[in-house]
Amino acid sequence: MATKEKLLLQPSVIEWDHIDKRKFFFYGPLLNFSVRAMLYPTKLIKTRMQVQTAVKNAAQSTVSGQFRSILRNEGVRALYKGFWPDSMGLLASQIYITSYEVLKSQLKPSVESEVLRNLLAGSFASMVSQTLMVPFEIVSQRQMVNRGESQTSAFKMARAVLARDGFFGLYRGYIASLLTFGPTSGIWWATYGFIRRFQIDRKSSPSAEWVIIAEQASAGALSGMVSAVSTNPLDIVRTRLQAERQNTSTGVKTNMTMYSAGSDLIKEEGVSGLLKGVRARMIHTSFSSMLLITVYECVKRFSVKPEYA
Repeated sequence: MATKEKLLLQPSVIEWDHIDKRKFFFYGPLLNFSVRAMLYPTKLIKTRMQVQTAVKNAAQSTVSGQFRSILRNEGVRALYKGFWPDSMGLLASQIYITSYEVLKSQLKPSVESEVLRNLLAGSFASMVSQTLMVPFEIVSQRQMVNRGESQTSAFKMARAVLARDGFFGLYRGYIASLLTFGPTSGIWWATYGFIRRFQIDRKSSPSAEWVIIAEQASAGALSGMVSAVSTNPLDIVRTRLQAERQNTSTGVKTNMTMYSAGSDLIKEEGVSGLLKGVRARMIHTSFSSMLLITVYECVKRFSVKPEYA
């Protein structure tokens, strides 16, 4: 039986069968929602920077410039445009983390490398959750890039998408989402597992709990930066595909593809355009990773069955 001291020293030993699922599925969504609400403005700014074409106003090409522009022109509420449909991702998040934990556990007997197990489990879990999440992402992103002062409800936005493109319009950019979030998730978990293993292996004695929490937070932030930079070009293409709307001035539908979205971006802004919004994405991903992994590891400790505590 694992001791409490060992569980605190090496949180990775808190396996799926050590967890009380009722506690896990109660604490997880509650704390996850709080973190999402805190970080949502950074996600909105990142999305706007990625979908905008070459800006005439240099101030809007920076995170701080976008933030000030939104407050000045649209008000504080605009920082949470699309928040409610995005929050439907709480269900997808629980399915994601459950898929990750279960698959990682199933791979343990056949895949010796911990990094490879994390990579495969993270990628697969993302594929599962994206299948559920993409329609909500579509609606959320359409609301995010709506710069008008009027607030279009999520329901009206969804109806507009269905009227224009039919059911499959809600899955616009689905393949791009899989190709973006699959590698992002796999790289994140592989990097996090590698950093945590390094942190654990260099110790000769147990650490205080606050030290472990700080190490987990730093590992999460670093993993977020690595995954954000390495997959940013794919994220730009995905975001542009999903945020694309009918040209209201001509009434003509555009038929953007992954290839055309990427090639148009390079033509307009050069190769450097592939790193558009990377700072905002790094800020959002590193902070969200730091907070979410800290919350996740705490949820696991809160949810440990009595016999393993």
